[in-house]
Amino acid sequence: MKQLYRLLLSFALIISAFVVKAQTGVLNPNDPIVVYNAASPPTQPAWGTLGKWVKTNRLNWTSTSFKAYIYKGMAFRVKFPKSYQYGVVDGKKYPVIIFFHGVGEKGTIYDNEFQLYHGGQVHMNKVDNGDFDGFLIYPQNTDGFFGAGHYSNLVELINNYFVPQAKVDINRIYVEGLSGGGSATWEMIIGYPKIVAGASPISAASLSFKTPSTLLNGHRSGSSRVVWIPILIPEPLRKYIMLLPLPAQT
Repeated sequence: MKQLYRLLLSFALIISAFVVKAQTGVLNPNDPIVVYNAASPPTQPAWGTLGKWVKTNRLNWTSTSFKAYIYKGMAFRVKFPKSYQYGVVDGKKYPVIIFFHGVGEKGTIYDNEFQLYHGGQVHMNKVDNGDFDGFLIYPQNTDGFFGAGHYSNLVELINNYFVPQAKVDINRIYVEGLSGGGSATWEMIIGYPKIVAGASPISAASLSFKTPSTLLNGHRSGSSRVVWIPILIPEPLRKYIMLLPLPAQT
């Protein structure tokens, strides 16, 4: 009996240690932002390992709450939920929005900023004011187009880092994107239907998506575009993903 008790106690301690460890790791909301210095470029982490990264100042608003990372040569930014506590096992699980930028927001791996140009500030404000208590993930490609490698990288990041280390809810992974990023959104839905819980492809279509859906977008309201997707997007998400700023009209 004592041997069984010691065995159960050892097992409980192992599980406890794993849970505590699962809430820590590379992803940290307190990470400082490092601006790229061409005279002293950073070294990428080992292939298949998530690492902290740099960014280049490209925007006219402060993006420092989006932390900078890189994985398998894919630079990306992450904004943490407002209520997120690093290193604390509180039982919380957070949703994620992955945003795919358009062709015009590509950049080198040292850019890692211009992907926030469309919608980044809007989404940031929704997190900061508590409307969306979840993660924002903004990957950036280098040639204007996302592909299978980017999608698999994101799925690996979700499964290997965000879920075990950052309290992400695997059942609430949402993707959205505009133009070329809208096409990437369709491809992510098709390629990973068991990962994507909802999606918002903006100004993009897919001939490969066979599920009957209603997609309406392009309506202009002042300086914003309203996107209404009654089937692809769960109701709680619509309030913070419907408005994206448009370029000034000429």
